[in-house]
Amino acid sequence: MRIAWTMLAATSLALAGCSGPGSVQDGRAKVDLFHQRLDAGNIEAIWKDSGPEIQGTDKQAFDRFLTAIHGQLGNVRESKQVGWSAATENGNSSAEVIMQTTFERGSRKETFVYKGSGEQQKLAGYHIE
Repeated sequence: MRIAWTMLAATSLALAGCSGPGSVQDGRAKVDLFHQRLDAGNIEAIWKDSGPEIQGTDKQAFDRFLTAIHGQLGNVRESKQVGWSAATENGNSSAEVIMQTTFERGSRKETFVYKGSGEQQKLAGYHIE
């Protein structure tokens, strides 16, 4: 399912420098929260916890996208981190967290991009294969 929510802009992925696993650990915790909210149908909370990269897009399309994913695949049964990267550019941190997720009706690879750190970390991109 490729959609405009593949906000994994090349700039996010090609940032120079490494900020270490701290921002990835923060992002990993946010992935669990994303899954909990998706399963609960609380897409509004996912939207509100997203950064300008997502909030600058069509909210109704974002809602339909996540609703369709959940409708097709069902609730998350298990999600295992299979990759990550982290970077800092001009003091701005980003983390990419790659998950292999088993849903009720299938398994998919998900890629999450978060910008910022700690409580200020926001979802900047989501891609599901």
